[in-house]
Amino acid sequence: MATTATMPPIYLHKHFFHRIFPGKPFFIQIFSAGALAAVGDILCQKLFEKRDKWDPFRTSRFALTTAIVIAGNKMSVRTGLKRVLADQSIIAPTLTAAFLFSVNFLDSFSAQSAVQRTKRIYFDVLVNNYKFWPFVQMVNLTVIPLQFRVVFVQFFSIFWNIFLSFKTNN
Repeated sequence: MATTATMPPIYLHKHFFHRIFPGKPFFIQIFSAGALAAVGDILCQKLFEKRDKWDPFRTSRFALTTAIVIAGNKMSVRTGLKRVLADQSIIAPTLTAAFLFSVNFLDSFSAQSAVQRTKRIYFDVLVNNYKFWPFVQMVNLTVIPLQFRVVFVQFFSIFWNIFLSFKTNN
């Protein structure tokens, strides 16, 4: 029987989360997405914006929005190419707008300000989304085993979240 000392690192997170949240894979997905979004925002603040002081409220808003808007989305399109096409033509523009508006609204608590800030960065974020996510999703859906797909996407989400955090806060 394997113990946590003898398990390969890729299985340690699975063992840990399934012990804490037994039978709750969707909650694990939401929690993981929020946690990795927080990591992306912290890295953005410290490494790219070179802030002296970390803003935990900004990180919390960013992580919460990611967990609810992005990870909370269940989509069941069967084939890889159809899924990527549907994701990038329908889901990505909609979720990008919803995500940007949510982050901007939680920052300003003004719908008018949130709409203006979202309009200002939406096209640039969407274009960069099209440069980044289709390739990641095709690899994810055609090469990565099912049980590792969420972890694979969330790893790349760290880099995407750095970009999103930078765009929404500058």
